[in-house]
Amino acid sequence: MAVYVVGLLRVRNWNWFAQYVETTERVVARHGGVYLGRGVQVETLEGDAEPPTALVMIEFPTDEAARAWHQDPDYIPMIELRKTGCDTELMLAQAVVR
Repeated sequence: MAVYVVGLLRVRNWNWFAQYVETTERVVARHGGVYLGRGVQVETLEGDAEPPTALVMIEFPTDEAARAWHQDPDYIPMIELRKTGCDTELMLAQAVVR
């Protein structure tokens, strides 16, 4: 069953982004992931929460594939790189209906 990784980003600077994307796209694909959305125009429709600076949604074929991506030795340094210019909330959601 598909799972979704949802990232809410609060970007302080974009200095990390080019290197991060180059590596991360390759590692996501290696684990069967497909980007469903990446955007920097996020708007709150309900509630009082401040919207993130950017949002990312990735679909993986299984829970195991998503976790393998997140723990991949090529991706782990990208987590640290991202933290140099961004605070991130990363969530894993199980698919209920498709």
